[in-house]
Amino acid sequence: MSCIIFNHMNDLAGKIIHTSTRWINHARSLFYPTGYMKNYGSLGRKTYRDFNSHRPIGPLPKLCYAPWTNLFFNTHGNAMVCCKNTKVILGKYPEKSIHDIWFSSQREMLKKSINKNDLSLGCFKCKDSILQGNYSSTTSVVFDKHNMMPLKKYPRVIEFELSNKCNLECIMCSGRVSSSIQANREHQEIMKMTYDDNFVGQLDEFIPYLKEAKFTGGEPFLIPIYYKIWEKIEKINPSVKILIQTNGTILNDEIKKLIKKLHFQINVSIDSVNKDTYESIRRNADYEKMVNHVEWLGKNTQHLSVLATPFRMNWKDIPDIILFCNKNKYQFNISQMYCPGELALWSLDIDIIKEIIDYYHSIKLTAGNRLERHNIGIYEELIATLEYWIKCKEKNDEFNNRFLDVMNEQEPEIITHQTVNKSDIKNSKNTFRLILFQNGFTEIEFENFAKAIDEYCQNDKDAVCTELFYFHITQSHKPETIIKFYRDSSEYLIKEKLIEEHDVIKKKYSIV
Repeated sequence: MSCIIFNHMNDLAGKIIHTSTRWINHARSLFYPTGYMKNYGSLGRKTYRDFNSHRPIGPLPKLCYAPWTNLFFNTHGNAMVCCKNTKVILGKYPEKSIHDIWFSSQREMLKKSINKNDLSLGCFKCKDSILQGNYSSTTSVVFDKHNMMPLKKYPRVIEFELSNKCNLECIMCSGRVSSSIQANREHQEIMKMTYDDNFVGQLDEFIPYLKEAKFTGGEPFLIPIYYKIWEKIEKINPSVKILIQTNGTILNDEIKKLIKKLHFQINVSIDSVNKDTYESIRRNADYEKMVNHVEWLGKNTQHLSVLATPFRMNWKDIPDIILFCNKNKYQFNISQMYCPGELALWSLDIDIIKEIIDYYHSIKLTAGNRLERHNIGIYEELIATLEYWIKCKEKNDEFNNRFLDVMNEQEPEIITHQTVNKSDIKNSKNTFRLILFQNGFTEIEFENFAKAIDEYCQNDKDAVCTELFYFHITQSHKPETIIKFYRDSSEYLIKEKLIEEHDVIKKKYSIV
């Protein structure tokens, strides 16, 4: 009985703190600068206000705090402010030091963009999630809590994805995140480690300011350099929260000692609680072994949550995963799958997506405490996402092709600022025309395409905007890609693309 009373009091305290925080932020929003309530960026007024009011801790002045608080390193040495934004690369290790990467002009550029509520610089996944109404699972809200404290010169969070070393060959993964897939399925040489002891040494400047350090992979508990970083954290700032994204298959005495010494929070990827389905998805894994590890981790860490990726093989298992989480007091979250498209839910026919929604609505889940309310809230947002995709498909027959194109465009690239002379862009339209003609574009096609570009640009205050537009397209895209896009796209999609390109142009170039 005393245990039940304690859990109830703990739940009540958490609810009071959460409600109070939301109330404070709603009150604070009344005093935000006037521009905050008028600049809705690319989301539009209704969507922007709806998202801001439904953020987990209430409305905040910025759409995202990642450029001020977060630094992410991936397996190729590239550094970004967020694992979901692969377009704006701050720098590459070891070509640049961690210090120079953090204090880079690219980060300043992204900060300016976010200050305008503009998500066009690589923030597609968060924009898409917000448009879906999938607010709690939008990556940007992960950084909201850092607004409750004054923003500092150094990042509060560093995310480490330093190696793809992994023991599993999950069917929805690729060699980018699994060395086993890279070697056995893709038959490629295993990726070499970019990071070294010098990288670990450079962290001395940053660790004193950290609140959180996140480790992904691959499988974090198989990556040796992580143990060196954890040792350094223990010496310099042992109060840092260490967040691990693990597959739950690795747990030994060394890991158990670390978990008992430092502040570990564990996030386990579980895509099914059905043994056969789980092992068919997460190849090389043993279901019973994973469950035993999760049970130990749940008892010996401050926080354990389960991350599920709904896709074609496991969508029916999602309610059972939530029941598993509710029973064991684990928080439930979702990682939306975009690629590969042939396994994802967004690429299914409308009728099949409707069947999935009907099935989810038929399942009755309890919401008796704060944890269960959170878990069912994530479930409802998954349903909202599916409903959003149906609306997109009903509105646009080319949605699948367009979505795939956008996904392909998320490959990493460095967006740097470029100065151009008026003379450099003076004849850009004619250059663009000749290049397309050389690749089979017809006169009529060019006239129609040029008309769309000219009409879009004519209201811009910059007198050379149209020529700059042609200059940018010629520099940034292959002619065959431009021609294919024009011929395969409707007028609606062409206009959407022009809006995207225009947003990039306004940030990328200065004319002298």
